[in-house]
Amino acid sequence: MIKLFNLDLHISVIKDIQYIISDIYPNKFNITNWSMSGHSWVFNENSMSPEIINSNTWKDINLNMINDFVDKYKDFLKTFDGFIVTHTPVFCLLYETFNKPIILINSTRYEQPFSWNNNFQMWDYLNIKLKELYDKKIIIAVSNNKADAKYLKIGTGIDSIIIPSLCLYTNALYSPINNKFIVNNNFNIQENEYIIDKNNYLKEKYSWNELYSYKGIIHIPYEISTMSIFEQYSANIPLFFPSKEYLYKLIKQGHILQSNYNKHFNNNNYYYNLNECLNDNNWLDFWINNADYYDENNMKYIIYFDDNVDLNYLVKNTDTNTLSKKMKEHNIIRKNYVYNSWKDIFDKVFFNKHIF
Repeated sequence: MIKLFNLDLHISVIKDIQYIISDIYPNKFNITNWSMSGHSWVFNENSMSPEIINSNTWKDINLNMINDFVDKYKDFLKTFDGFIVTHTPVFCLLYETFNKPIILINSTRYEQPFSWNNNFQMWDYLNIKLKELYDKKIIIAVSNNKADAKYLKIGTGIDSIIIPSLCLYTNALYSPINNKFIVNNNFNIQENEYIIDKNNYLKEKYSWNELYSYKGIIHIPYEISTMSIFEQYSANIPLFFPSKEYLYKLIKQGHILQSNYNKHFNNNNYYYNLNECLNDNNWLDFWINNADYYDENNMKYIIYFDDNVDLNYLVKNTDTNTLSKKMKEHNIIRKNYVYNSWKDIFDKVFFNKHIF
């Protein structure tokens, strides 16, 4: 049994890889997950609160905290054959001293929390150490979306393998009992005989099956990649998104809240390197053009609308059952690619006796 360890701030990325690896290699891997997320209840688990680095302290992480954490838990951590890092990549630095494989799954801005707390010294240090561990073939870098793969490359020089998340852990599929479309985000789309607001119809801790019982899901996205979108796509649910032009317009006009990728641009030591991603004139084009829901190779058959009138027309006239069947066929291709990609990595890292 190969033992891997994960310290995490979220719940879904690690659950996705746990599900996939257990499916590919039954009874060959044991992944210990210390999730510090307040959403651990989703999987009927308790949130972990380690000493030194936990949900209350991680945003202030520095070298002293990293060293203290390693000193505190080194006897425990050295019992593992390798490590998985999801959110956030700074946790790779916790495992450097053990000289064992680190599977980095890059799912959102790799430099957090340093872009939040203006700790550019640690951001610089993180860039250097991640590239150093990557060059030594200690880190095996994977990104679950194109945007963060490019951002990681521009910021650190690391080439990551793009393997989308599947999120099959929900064990739920499209089952349209309710003949209405549900809006998944807090945005002012007027309810009518076809469209309802999720917040008005689902209780706070609703199940995946409840959400997937609607005819389709309408998104006004706040991020370029989210695990809930992966979950819904893999469940073959018809998804409706604003077109690139409409989303761009909504953000520029301040109608929706979008992650502010350019927040610390003028203070960043990597001003010129990250110009493509963070400059006031560039950032919106970069992130929207690389968003998951506009990647038609990975997520085919998403429906795009240009305004609310167009949306109302589309929900009235889209054959959602046929659309879902097409998604189901494409999801077979997606699953094969994801499984084969992960098997290739784990075979090379853990069964061929050398680092990938």
